[in-house]
Amino acid sequence: MVTNTLHATAILLNEGGEWDWFINLSASDYPLVTQDDLLHVLSSIPRNLNFIEHTSDIGWNEDQRASLL
Repeated sequence: MVTNTLHATAILLNEGGEWDWFINLSASDYPLVTQDDLLHVLSSIPRNLNFIEHTSDIGWNEDQRASLL
């Protein structure tokens, strides 16, 4: 798996392109957060970081997900 990931990364770097992040996921990374949550996290950190850690604490938008019964 490491060889395949490094090969794919090399192809992406050679192609150039307009991408900001390379997200390497494995089976242990599931369940994932929603795309909106991931975009929020990635948009709020400096672009020169090469590793981030995220928890399931989504207090910034819990009120948007909850609805009164």
